[in-house]
Amino acid sequence: MQIENPFAKTPYNTYVTRTFLLQGILMITLTGHLGAATLLEQSKRAFSEGKIDSSYTLVEEARRDHSDAATHDQYMLVARAILAKRSDPATWFITAEGKPTERLVKLLSIDNLYDPNDGLKEIVAKTQKAWIQTIQGQNNKERNDLKDSALQEKNRKQVEEIVQELGLFDARPPSLRRYDYGACLGALLDGVRRRLSELIELWNSGTRFDSLIFFTGERYLRKGEGQDDALEKLCNPVNSPLTIKAGWKLPEDARYDTEYDMCKLVWEQTELPEDMRVALKDKVVFVNSPRPAGKERPSTKDCYATWMTEMNPSSGTVLAISHPLLWTYQHITGENILGEKFPLDTCAKAATPEMRQKEQARIVSLIQDTAAKCLYELLQRQNQESAGK
Repeated sequence: MQIENPFAKTPYNTYVTRTFLLQGILMITLTGHLGAATLLEQSKRAFSEGKIDSSYTLVEEARRDHSDAATHDQYMLVARAILAKRSDPATWFITAEGKPTERLVKLLSIDNLYDPNDGLKEIVAKTQKAWIQTIQGQNNKERNDLKDSALQEKNRKQVEEIVQELGLFDARPPSLRRYDYGACLGALLDGVRRRLSELIELWNSGTRFDSLIFFTGERYLRKGEGQDDALEKLCNPVNSPLTIKAGWKLPEDARYDTEYDMCKLVWEQTELPEDMRVALKDKVVFVNSPRPAGKERPSTKDCYATWMTEMNPSSGTVLAISHPLLWTYQHITGENILGEKFPLDTCAKAATPEMRQKEQARIVSLIQDTAAKCLYELLQRQNQESAGK
């Protein structure tokens, strides 16, 4: 069989041009690959010498030129080392020996919960009973519904001072310049918009993530008139921190029953920076975690678990955007479920004096609820580590 030469009827100068063009593309590809290989070796050398920041810069350059399994493995190695240098919220509560830190002792003592003979197990039992305020929407109660008791109001100044010392009010900025996954954690409508807005803000400042995951699920919306997730509020751009697309209207066939539905609509109505829109095209995923039996909604841990079991993602770094104070719990529970395969960087802005003033009527409830949940997750981690020995 005769094979037709595709260039047989092509003018000679065009044929030569195409030939050199193909050779040029091949040379650029090979040069890029060799350049990436050199950068990768330099990154490994810098890492072995303890120059973590230099190693990270080099491996990021290598990833830009040529991303393969070896480069990603080096990136993960360096990323874990950088993330390990952050202040660990677990150490704000519990020492390496499993005892309460000095500041946690102070916090426990305010409510007469401290006993020097108590281990973590006993502390968790007490704080679960005395401090837990919300359990996955049980009794239709979320953090926004909390209100401090008279005793909590009396202790407010002392509690806030201890928490300030712990660092729970401090900002938690990203530690890396590029992540495999950006994560928008589910919340009420204002919270989802705020978290997406912060992801966009980080993108505009140079932080990158290769895909975006909305961790949400089967929480039925508070969508009555004037409520937190009201449809009118969704469609009204006035108080949104996001830029709404010009002319956006709610699709006639749009579902608006659960947080999953709401997150999809918030994403669809948002005007993104052009480079972010192009980079994330077909790379946005919505996790629809079901309600566990006996619960009103899925938790942060449930959403992460659904993502891992149903979507089987490749190992990679995760940048999760949370809320001041709450981020500590969402980080600890996230680390417990994601493990080593998904190094987690949970970030939040600082709890400014203005924000704390706005939350003043429930600030102690929020602090104690968060602390109790952190302690519970640390006990789960301790139990997991003991079982693995």
